[in-house]
Amino acid sequence: MAATTAVAAALVVWVLALRDVDIRQVNDLGLASVLPVSVYLAVVLVTISFCLTLVRGAPRTWLVLLHLIALVVMLYGASSAIAQIPTFNISWRHAGITDYILRTGQVEPQIDAYFNWPGFFFLTAIVTDLAGLENALGLVKWAPVFFNLLYLPPLVMIARSAAADERLVWAAVWVFFLTNWVGQDYLAPQALSYFMYLALVAVLLTWFRRSAPAVVRRPRWMAERLEGLRAWAHEHDDEPSAAPRPAQLVALLLACVAIIAVTAGSHQLTPFAMLAGVGALVLLGRCSARGLPTIAAVLILAWISYMTLAYLAGHIEELRGQVGELRGAVGSNVSGRVAGSPDHTLVVSIRIGMTGLLWLAAGVGIFRALRRGRHASLAALAVAPFVLIGLNAYGGEVLLRIYLFALPFVAFFVATLLPLQARPRQAATALLALSAVLLAGFVFTRYGNERLALFTPGDVQTVEQLYRIAEPGAVLVAPSPNLPWQSEGYARYKYHTLTKNLPAAGDGAKDRDAVLERRMTAYMQSTKTNAYLVITRSIRSFDALFPGRWGSVAALERVLSSSPQFTTLYEGRDGRIFALADRQPGAPR
Repeated sequence: MAATTAVAAALVVWVLALRDVDIRQVNDLGLASVLPVSVYLAVVLVTISFCLTLVRGAPRTWLVLLHLIALVVMLYGASSAIAQIPTFNISWRHAGITDYILRTGQVEPQIDAYFNWPGFFFLTAIVTDLAGLENALGLVKWAPVFFNLLYLPPLVMIARSAAADERLVWAAVWVFFLTNWVGQDYLAPQALSYFMYLALVAVLLTWFRRSAPAVVRRPRWMAERLEGLRAWAHEHDDEPSAAPRPAQLVALLLACVAIIAVTAGSHQLTPFAMLAGVGALVLLGRCSARGLPTIAAVLILAWISYMTLAYLAGHIEELRGQVGELRGAVGSNVSGRVAGSPDHTLVVSIRIGMTGLLWLAAGVGIFRALRRGRHASLAALAVAPFVLIGLNAYGGEVLLRIYLFALPFVAFFVATLLPLQARPRQAATALLALSAVLLAGFVFTRYGNERLALFTPGDVQTVEQLYRIAEPGAVLVAPSPNLPWQSEGYARYKYHTLTKNLPAAGDGAKDRDAVLERRMTAYMQSTKTNAYLVITRSIRSFDALFPGRWGSVAALERVLSSSPQFTTLYEGRDGRIFALADRQPGAPR
């Protein structure tokens, strides 16, 4: 009774505290700069209640789940509760792709990569239609909470496949949610594909784990090494649960194949993470579905070879150059992110530090477990995602994705370090101390970029005005992509950013304003159709954090406002729209 009361009270305090948060006050430290103290107290109350609940004898499942659900709502719903407008510019783009499919019932592979892996967007279109929503933006706001709750069942299955102690199971899941700060749980293909990844691993660990090393005919030199590796894994792993009946195994195997097939058509990277994980289990002889890696490879290659030709035709050289570029991948993922304002640099440093501490603790947990002859399968799954680093820089995010794919197993090994079988006070103190450290970092690691992710009604109003002004086929230009656009008219307009289309200003350039004016005039005149430049409050925030190589947004606004070459078509509190003064306007929508 006391635990349920504590959770209910914490949720009430959390909701009331977030009502008056002003997103305009968010600085480069993210939500940490505006969250009231009562929000932190609410999360601490749930944490203390969870720790006490977990260590007092056999934990009741429903009560533990209540705490976990409350934690997910508080940690992953904070931005949703504050925001008046759907957050994150990529979510708006995904809503636009869904809108295109809803209106046309088809995909256009030539437009961009999203249409070459459209599975998620077809599903989102179906859900949007069944829910009677005008567009997919109605699904954006609480998507992080929904997806993290969706991850809960497979996470529990994964932990239970390796631990008989329910306290360790729930502690591992708790650590996962305290450290899943990567932010890939918005309305995106990665969010659903990650659930597919967890579900696949959960099924394999629960029903397809071998009790003895497999014996397969291979060349002698390979057989000796593989059998030695498998014997080691057999001695250092947990005993599998009771095997299901053959008919059930067939159904489960077909489900695994279906999961891989659906994911292959929905996301570029997750299928390779699946292949790496399944391959590691089979290589160690810890998975009885020995042909599954081959099936996965065939499905992935078949989709890439036959269903993405339109995309590959224009990007094959770029992709070929990225494969195996370890130095470039690391550089774009680490050094490329430690930039921006001092506050943002601090946020990135906290992320790197928290990641290092987590992996260090997990390494100790893996070492201890293997010395005791335990958890070899989970150790392999924690390491397997690192093969992705040589595959592709993935837009500077591959290390973040590796972190995410390894996290369920890393969290488990961190939880094994807790003295959960000690006296209740000692166990609760240890779990509370770990939670305090992780929570202190979470508000920065998860919400450190929130100044960029949050939009105001004025941002949206500016973009709506842009769509009213611009005729179909026009070029819509923004200094950076950080604005709520592309949610409609995804194929109706051409979307450009100055980041990709203007050269660097140069440190020694004289009369920067005049140079910027000439370059902007030449660029806007070079488009075959009318071009419209939009600047929003969110773009100004992005520029303050990551100044463009071509110049600053403040200078751009100053130059265009005074230039006879340009005219201001719209000006509001949170945005402006410019065009060439001699443009030939088309018929507005």
